[in-house]
Amino acid sequence: EFEPMALEAGGCDYGGKIEAIRAIDELTVEFDLCSPDPAFLAQIAFSVFGIQPAEHLEATGGAPLDNPVGTGPYVLEEWVRGDSVVYS
Repeated sequence: EFEPMALEAGGCDYGGKIEAIRAIDELTVEFDLCSPDPAFLAQIAFSVFGIQPAEHLEATGGAPLDNPVGTGPYVLEEWVRGDSVVYS
């Protein structure tokens, strides 16, 4: 069952760009920006800013680059940094 979540940063403490982040439902996240930013959508598309399920981060120790979550048709089987990636 989905539990709504909100993080507030009065005074825009998330790097000066984001004032609040709210999980509205399972598929919707709302960001309150400190000021208009036309590049914001492009910036949050970078994998480093990816939205991860809290239960996955807790189960894997909070290392999303070592334990990635995907949404596509493939499953990561093996990743050897700097060498190879195997999907199924």
